[in-house]
Amino acid sequence: MPDIPDGLFLGLLIIPMLAIIILAHEFGHFFAARSVGIKVEEFGIGIPPRAKGWRWKNVLWSLNWIPLGGFVRVKGEDGQDFDPGSMNTKGPFARGFFLIAGSSANLLAAVIISIILVASQGVPTDTTRIYINQVEPDSPAAEAGWQPGDAIFAVDGENIDGRADLTAALDASAGTETQMVVLRGGEQVETSITPRANPPAGQGATGVLIVEAYLSDISIGSVEPGSAADAAGWLSGDDIVAVNGEPIESVAQASSMLDAAAGGPVAVTVERDGEQVVTTLELRGAAIELTEVAQDSPASDALLYAGDRIRSIDGTPLTDADSLLTSLMAAAGA
Repeated sequence: MPDIPDGLFLGLLIIPMLAIIILAHEFGHFFAARSVGIKVEEFGIGIPPRAKGWRWKNVLWSLNWIPLGGFVRVKGEDGQDFDPGSMNTKGPFARGFFLIAGSSANLLAAVIISIILVASQGVPTDTTRIYINQVEPDSPAAEAGWQPGDAIFAVDGENIDGRADLTAALDASAGTETQMVVLRGGEQVETSITPRANPPAGQGATGVLIVEAYLSDISIGSVEPGSAADAAGWLSGDDIVAVNGEPIESVAQASSMLDAAAGGPVAVTVERDGEQVVTTLELRGAAIELTEVAQDSPASDALLYAGDRIRSIDGTPLTDADSLLTSLMAAAGA
C-alpha cells in the first residue's frame, strides 16, 4: 500500500469530518420531523445521482454517488402540498422545531464528542513552564549548574508563572545573590545565582536562552528511512518519555536536551505498546547551513558553496548564529 503524504492525509480527513457533521445535522431534521408528524419521504446519504435506494418504514433510504453531504426530503417542502403529513399543515411551533433541529443536533454531537475525547484523553493542560534551552559558558547559570532542559520554577521562594514574572524577578535581584529553584527530572533542585546587572550583549542576566512552552506528550508520527531515529529503532506511534533517564514533559524540554547532546550519543526512552524501550540516538553536531555565497567574497575564495554546513571554526563548535558571529569576530584578521 503506497504511503500517503501527511499533508494530503490531513486534507482528506475533511471528507469524513464533513460527513459526520452533515449526517448529524440531517438526523436532527429526521427525528424532529417524525416526532411532530411530518412525513419523511427520503433520507439521502451523499449528493445525487442516486447509486442505490431501498424502502424501510415508509422512508426511501438512498446512497448517492457524491460523498460530500446528505439531505432529508420531507412532504410539503415545496410549499404546494397540503395533504396530511405535509409540513405545510403543521403549526409554526412544529415547523420551527423541525427547522432548528439540524443545528441543535450538531451542538449535541459536539458535546458528545467532547465528552468522549475528555474521557479517553483527559482534559488538555494549560500549564506552561520556562525551559532552559542553552547555557552560555562562564555565565552565572553555568556556575549555578543549570542545564538545558531544566525548568525555572521559583525565585526567592516565589513561583514563576510566565516569562514576565521571571524578568521582573531577575531585574529586582540584579547584582544580588538569589535562590532559584529549577525542575530537573521531575525533582526540584535548589541553586544560588547572582543575576548580572550589565550582562554581555545577547546573554541576559543569567546567561541562558529560554523558551516558554505548554506541557505536552511527544508522539512520533513518522520515521524517515536512514535517519538517526531510524538507526535508533524508533517506530511510528512511539512516545518519547525520557532523555538520558530524565522524564520528559514537553516538546521544548526534549528539544533543548537533544540540542545540548548534539555530536554524540544520547539515551532516549520510548514507550511502545505499554512497555518502555531504551534506545541510543546518535546525534550529529550542530551546523550552520549557508544559503548564499557572495561572489568575490572570502567565503567564495575559500570555495564555500550554498548548501554547505559549517560545524566549527578553528576547532570551536558552532551551535547557532551567535556562535558563528563570535567565532568570525575572534578570527578577524587571521
